[in-house]
Amino acid sequence: TTYPYKSRERNIQPMFAAAWSPGKWDLNGSYKGTLTLAKTHTIPLISSPDATGANGLNYGGLDGNKLTWYDNVHHVRDKQVDASKRVFLKNYSVSVGYNLTQRDKIYYRHSMAGNNITGIINRYQTQFNADNKPLFPQVDLKQDEAAYVFANASGSVTGQVTLFRTEMQEWIQQTPSNVDGSTYVLEYLKHFVSKGVEAWAKWRITPKL
Repeated sequence: TTYPYKSRERNIQPMFAAAWSPGKWDLNGSYKGTLTLAKTHTIPLISSPDATGANGLNYGGLDGNKLTWYDNVHHVRDKQVDASKRVFLKNYSVSVGYNLTQRDKIYYRHSMAGNNITGIINRYQTQFNADNKPLFPQVDLKQDEAAYVFANASGSVTGQVTLFRTEMQEWIQQTPSNVDGSTYVLEYLKHFVSKGVEAWAKWRITPKL
C-alpha cells in the first residue's frame, strides 16, 4: 500500500562498564539502556468513492475525462494517523574468567538484550494500530557461553573454543476482528534456540606473516 509517511526518532543510550581482576580472576560487567522517543505521521490512501463500483466506469479523474488516463488517480488521502511512542530497553552482560596459567584461561559469560530491529519503524495505517501496536518489531535475546582461551609458550599460536546457547523471542502482534466488527490486539511469541561450538586459531609464522 502506498502512503505518505514521516517520522522523527531520538535515541538516548547510557552505558556503564566495569572490570576487576583480583589475583587469577577476571570479573567484567556492562549495562546499556536504550531510550527511544519517536513521533510518526502517516496519511493512508484510500480508494476514491468516485472511482469504485458503478461509478468507476465513468470516472474521469481530475479533468472529468475518463480517456485522459494519466490523471485518473483512484486514491485520495484519508485522515492523518499520528503516534507518539516511548520505548526503554535494557542490555547487560556479565562474565567470570579464571587464568589457569599466563597463557590459558577459561571464562563464562551471560548476556541479555532487548533489541529493536534498528531501522524498521512500524508505519501505522489506522489510529487503532498507532494506539495499540509497538513502535518496532522487538526481539529479546539471552545468551550463555563458556570458553577456553589458549596460547603456546612462545605466543605464536593463539586460539579459542567457545560453547554457546542463544535464545531469541520475537514479539508478534496481530489485530483480528470480533464478530461485531470491532478490533482487538493479539500478541504472541516466536521462540528460537540455537546451540553450537565456535572455534578459531591464529599462527604467527614470522613477524610479518
